[in-house]
Amino acid sequence: MRVATIVPMAVAGVQHLVERAYRESGELQYLRELLINAMEAEATRIEFGPEWMAVEHAGVYRLMVADNCKGMGPEDLLRFLNTGGA
Repeated sequence: MRVATIVPMAVAGVQHLVERAYRESGELQYLRELLINAMEAEATRIEFGPEWMAVEHAGVYRLMVADNCKGMGPEDLLRFLNTGGA
């Protein structure tokens, strides 16, 4: 039996794919995805809001999402990124 080896993926020039996915999804689809991902990872606390330190120090408003789920280890994250979450 052959054991699969995960090789880090090199990605370049994908900005158009990201922009297309954003344009073709619902206005707040990304928030739904973040919420569902946290719930599937068994989070019992999920917070959405501004990252106030970025506002304070750089005048930049960024969305902060925090939860208490179990998260992904390095190997899981690499597997996810290499397969597009499939």
